Amino acid sequence: MESKIRQYLCSLELNPKIRFYEYEVFEQLDLYKTINNVFLTSEQASAVHFAINNNVSCLVGGVGTGTTEVINAINWVYQSLTGASTIVAALNNETIECVKGAIGNLAKCTIAMLQSEIASEKIKLRTVTMLIIQESSMLGVQDLYLLSKMNLNDLKVLFVGDKNKLAGTGYGNFFKQAISYFPTSKLTKVYVDEFKGIAQAANFVLNGNRPKPSNTIKFIKADLDAIAEYAHEKNAMVICSLNETVDKLNAQIQKRKVRADLTLVTFFGKPIYSNDLFVFTKNNYQLKIFDGQFGTFTTKDSQGIHMKLDSGANAILSYEEFVSVAPKLRYAVNDLKYLSKGFDKIVVVNEDSPACNANWLYTAITLARKRVALAEFVSIEATLSKAEMPRVTQRLVPELSN
Repeated sequence: MESKIRQYLCSLELNPKIRFYEYEVFEQLDLYKTINNVFLTSEQASAVHFAINNNVSCLVGGVGTGTTEVINAINWVYQSLTGASTIVAALNNETIECVKGAIGNLAKCTIAMLQSEIASEKIKLRTVTMLIIQESSMLGVQDLYLLSKMNLNDLKVLFVGDKNKLAGTGYGNFFKQAISYFPTSKLTKVYVDEFKGIAQAANFVLNGNRPKPSNTIKFIKADLDAIAEYAHEKNAMVICSLNETVDKLNAQIQKRKVRADLTLVTFFGKPIYSNDLFVFTKNNYQLKIFDGQFGTFTTKDSQGIHMKLDSGANAILSYEEFVSVAPKLRYAVNDLKYLSKGFDKIVVVNEDSPACNANWLYTAITLARKRVALAEFVSIEATLSKAEMPRVTQRLVPELSN
């Protein structure tokens, strides 16, 4: 798989480059800013130029640095200069749903959905279409291998991510390899006021320090009942690192939502009630349900199990179809790939597990939009002093030329 990934990226890199003079890009960029009444920092403007003039490139930016603003500008300028389209892809549907409101009229889909749409010819790629992959820090070998097998040979690809977030599962740590090899632009200034408190807390963690209590950060009692009650009252997503903790909190939060008049279905011996929230963990292309997509159970009748997807679509599934997409309650989760910056409030459960280290804590905090509550089953200082788990490395980018 790693050889296939390297070959694919190398073939993209070696394609003849469509290059533009600096003045051509910045003329269009000035026009974009005037027409859309937007402001871009010099960092962001340089990132637009960088992406347009390289076949494969990377954009590094943390929370609040304006990566979505850059993507909007890239799309507008690139279309103006070439007439080519732009597609935004990500690992999971939650990331796509998160960016829908922020990113303009671009095609948006998960990598798995992209494969399905291309195979069915619902998406037809023109020469030099630009593919922008969000949350690239979490790309794993399987994701990259899937991309390499699509035979998308005439693309420009921009990998967008935060190098300080958790890497994808498996070996390789792709994004850190990519930013050390491919041309990379960096956004460093946090200028989105909404995210300044989150960014400050995350950077405290990154620098080995405990976040300070503020309007953005608070500490709550490290007790499952207290966490479940807080999450229920505040409508907050809970992020844990242990399966056992996730299961207990999902059950406790679910109980707090149950009313006598709610429809009940039993799924593998566990109850499901109207308005229960799920994340689907497997793809079913025929049903248009994908790994990482969120949904809400509404009712069950002779037609089947009725679901409201977070995309706004309604779905009716047979029991067998419901099983096929492997739904899990999503009041609490421990797989961070299912999340993006789509929750105003989150609870981060800091517990004693191998996965819970500084990068995990940083990633969990940056998933919030406005508020973070921290529950310490072990001290944050103990987590921050923990060494990062060693990873098996394998080169996933082309070999450096002499």
